[in-house]
Amino acid sequence: MRATIKWAEMRLRARNTKTLRLAYRIARSFQLFVPSKTLPESLVRDCRFFSSRVSMLDHLPGAGRVAELDTYKGDFAREILSRNLPVESHLIDIDHAQFDRALAADPRA
Repeated sequence: MRATIKWAEMRLRARNTKTLRLAYRIARSFQLFVPSKTLPESLVRDCRFFSSRVSMLDHLPGAGRVAELDTYKGDFAREILSRNLPVESHLIDIDHAQFDRALAADPRA
């Protein structure tokens, strides 16, 4: 139900004129602040942060299973395959039209 309401709200906002959209934004700014839900400490206790996703690859175990969302042309997928040597990888994108065909021929990809 909540998704249906959000969908209807987005449709109405898209059809409105600039003035109505501005009025809508102003009205929403007066809503009470609702803080986001906090994560349980157990889920973030052992988290690690990296300066980039490429530097993260040095800390991932090799010969595993990997999934990459929004792979686009496959540049980062190529890095994963060369550095971590996964036995299986799932490269997910809405459209693979831009994906590197040479990389697509790799049986791990």
